[in-house]
Amino acid sequence: MKKEFVEKQQNRQDELLYRELPNLIHKILTIRLMPEMFYEDLLERDVEEIKKITNAECKSTLEYLKLIRKS
Repeated sequence: MKKEFVEKQQNRQDELLYRELPNLIHKILTIRLMPEMFYEDLLERDVEEIKKITNAECKSTLEYLKLIRKS
């Protein structure tokens, strides 16, 4: 039972990471690629903002892990 649960959760994580996250990023950046919205400098800013947000989420999770390990 536990093995099935872990496998199911791993599959869900893989789907979110390798399918949903790239699709979401693509949807966000596609808006900037519309002719009315396209400015190369703004596209670059959007990409950097996505990087900052995802990096912040990852760092936050690692900090949370450190905190719960200390408890």
